[in-house]
Amino acid sequence: MPIFDSLERLKNSRMRKTQLTNRELQDEVAANCRLSRLPADIKIHILTLSNISSIRTLLQYLPLAASSFHRLFDERKRAILAAIVKETLSLEWSIISGNETYVPLAPLKLEYFNQIALVVCALFHKKRFEEMKRGIDDNGWLRNRSERPKTMQDLRVKIYKAAKSNALDLLKLLEEVQGEVKAKEEIMLQKWKEAFGNKRNESWIVSWVKGNLYRALLIEWKLQLPETAMPTDAIRASDTNGRIQQTHSASQAVRSRLTDEEWMIMMDLMEARASCESRKIEIVRLEKLSTAGEEIWGIFLDQLNEAQSKLICGLGKGISTLPSFSDISGDERAYLEEKFLLTQ
Repeated sequence: MPIFDSLERLKNSRMRKTQLTNRELQDEVAANCRLSRLPADIKIHILTLSNISSIRTLLQYLPLAASSFHRLFDERKRAILAAIVKETLSLEWSIISGNETYVPLAPLKLEYFNQIALVVCALFHKKRFEEMKRGIDDNGWLRNRSERPKTMQDLRVKIYKAAKSNALDLLKLLEEVQGEVKAKEEIMLQKWKEAFGNKRNESWIVSWVKGNLYRALLIEWKLQLPETAMPTDAIRASDTNGRIQQTHSASQAVRSRLTDEEWMIMMDLMEARASCESRKIEIVRLEKLSTAGEEIWGIFLDQLNEAQSKLICGLGKGISTLPSFSDISGDERAYLEEKFLLTQ
């Protein structure tokens, strides 16, 4: 009877599968999976444009199959990592490396370590730590829930070590920065929309925003990470564009950390904010900062100093508690602790 034939076929199928190796079994499943049957170039495109959590999910799917994402990633890891940074994280990578090109799988330079540590400390503050302890806003950093860090410093060290030693974790850290800056971008766009209403298209700000707002906010985010160099090394540049008179060391210190292009973008951001605050629409971008723009710049410098101080003071025992502090000299550490009035 047909029912007995079906049972016999099912029994034979199960017996055959028990005789297959894991790789053979996964190859069989992959042969019937549309995702696995995609051409290699399309799979690479998917990996390049996916976030790191999605990439890790794809790498875990049928990893032993000949047509798996895992095998393709292993074969072309260098090219895929380079493409991810180029397409989606090149600006964020500059926070770690300055203007140096990302070289996938190459050992990280020692000077990158403190930047990675500072990024970790900026992202994983007390509020974030408390949320992660409750299982909120984890974002996959604490994959082993049985080994949850007990202190904020333990969490920072854990993430720092992961980012320093694993290429995907480093890119995931940069994604964290990107997410935070994009959230600020959305808030600012909404604020400008409300300030200017239907007249906003008359302003130079509209065209500027399209190509520069995210980058401006990212530069601003980068500046909150304290400069570990001594002042004599840091203050070395002037405003070659004449947009603002630098009359004190705070302006000089900020200018020294930026390229000419970045400095101009920051000046435009200050003027755009001033225009929003006053609700005054400027049709043409000004060659020099207005009085209102200079006032906004002064406020920004005060906020920047507060953000840097908060970050350093949040380390608890001072700069020596950075996950990586070996390349900060004793003089530089003393300078930072004195600058931000830290006590051991």
